[in-house]
Amino acid sequence: MAEIHGVYPDGQLIKEIGVIRETYKAVGLGWLMAPNRLVAGEKSCDCGK
Repeated sequence: MAEIHGVYPDGQLIKEIGVIRETYKAVGLGWLMAPNRLVAGEKSCDCGK
């Protein structure tokens, strides 16, 4: 399965669930991703691994 990648304006690369979190945060919906900050949430988001 392919990975999703993102690049910050300063050139820093982010990938996987971090891209989704940053996208939600950028549009004001970061609170929806709050449960994924927990260790259990991290593991549940790695569906393709």
